[in-house]
Amino acid sequence: MWKLEEGDKQEVIEDHRSISIHNNVDEPAIITNKSEDYIKDYSHFHNSEDAELLTQLMGEDYTVSIPSEISLLSSDYVYYSGKEAPLRIGEKVELEPSTKVKESTTLPPHSKLTTNVTIYQNKITATYRIRLVADDDSFDYKDIHGKWTGVFFRNMESSSVVEEIK
Repeated sequence: MWKLEEGDKQEVIEDHRSISIHNNVDEPAIITNKSEDYIKDYSHFHNSEDAELLTQLMGEDYTVSIPSEISLLSSDYVYYSGKEAPLRIGEKVELEPSTKVKESTTLPPHSKLTTNVTIYQNKITATYRIRLVADDDSFDYKDIHGKWTGVFFRNMESSSVVEEIK
């Protein structure tokens, strides 16, 4: 279950990059750019009470649904169904990218391609609660609370210039 407490928030992270590729030969070159080479989504469960107990009981392969948008959360705990991430306390886990973009272009002989890219990602911090139940016949349970941070692709802007190399 998820909720927002004081200090929990969503912010936009901007990553500015400039990529230059030279084609110094007499033949055109096909240049392929894949977003997953430089855009990374991740999940990080941290600041948990009883982290050792949780890891011991759940194991490394246990996954939970994580929020990818803060507008769905409030000051009350809610169940969230969506993208899943391994429940690994204290470990930043890279996730399958939420969006993949692949672009190809032909670079003429003796030219340089310069691409300026701005990547926007949502960084979400939220509070989670996991309820551990003793067994199916019991009403005994233990709630474990902690903080979680996730980063997800939002959008990207790019511009490219091809220049002749002399």
